[in-house]
Amino acid sequence: MPQEALSEYRLTLARELLDDIELGRLSPETLLLKISRLARAMEATDVREWLSFELKGYPMKEVPPATIEVAKRVGRVTDPTTLFGYYQPFAELIGLVHAWEAELRALHVPNVHFAPSSSNPQEYVAGIFGQHAQTVAGPANAAMKRMAQLSSNVATVRGVVSKITGALHDFVSVTYYELAFRGLAEGIFEAHKKQVDALLAASAGEALQKIPAIAERLAGGDSEAVSNAMTTCRHVLAAFADAVLPPTAEKLAYGDQALDAGPEHYLNRLRYVIKQRSKSEAREHRLRQALVNLNARFSAGTHAEVTPEEAHALFVNLYIFLGEVLSLDKGAVPRGGTS
Repeated sequence: MPQEALSEYRLTLARELLDDIELGRLSPETLLLKISRLARAMEATDVREWLSFELKGYPMKEVPPATIEVAKRVGRVTDPTTLFGYYQPFAELIGLVHAWEAELRALHVPNVHFAPSSSNPQEYVAGIFGQHAQTVAGPANAAMKRMAQLSSNVATVRGVVSKITGALHDFVSVTYYELAFRGLAEGIFEAHKKQVDALLAASAGEALQKIPAIAERLAGGDSEAVSNAMTTCRHVLAAFADAVLPPTAEKLAYGDQALDAGPEHYLNRLRYVIKQRSKSEAREHRLRQALVNLNARFSAGTHAEVTPEEAHALFVNLYIFLGEVLSLDKGAVPRGGTS
């Protein structure tokens, strides 16, 4: 399945499951099986393992320690020392609750009528047919004892069911919002990428041509490939500077300074462009700092000091930086005059 189709499938499935849980639309078994599909799609092996025990029950001698910890967290283990608890499948727990509740509704306390002839409550007094007070009250006491036991059982197992349902909801909701955010971020970046590509093509074509080479080298993953990619990133900055402000023998007025602007002074030329086009001093400071940081890391990367993971992040940051600089207003009036 293509990555884009897989992402859409995951998001749709997670969205459906949120509604299934919150609206109670599925039976326990069907719900667990559907959540297992999501866990499989997300490659969440630990969650799939846990769900398999919720479906089939927990044979304690074969349960991994991590799953035992989940069982404790959802209240299945009532005695951590002996590991005594409720290890039936999730659907069976719900069935137990329903059965106990039905028994509770059917139970009633028998009416007891007993009138001893003695006024001494401690005196043993025989009633009708030789019965006494304890005998007559026995069925009522037994009924009340059973009702209390059933009420306790229902409360305990309902708590377990509630915690399991909460854990299922947590997994699905976290997955859904992670996927939704990822999709939003990808959509924003894709829109930004199209804008940057158009700007680079129009204003800095040579820099754009170097970008595929960076991606290819980063795909290698080894230190030499990363070093080459970082070197190419520096070349992109230089080509970009040449496109937006070509090298010149004249110095650039930059506040109280006069900056060299020759071929090797691409950072100075970019600093000048940022200052000239930024209406906001805060934005200028941020972009100027980003330029310095990026160039420093690109230089470090040429000496194998940058990991493949950081190299990917630096490449994305470079791309965003180029796009933002190109989006600055070319006709902006420089702050403080022409300096």
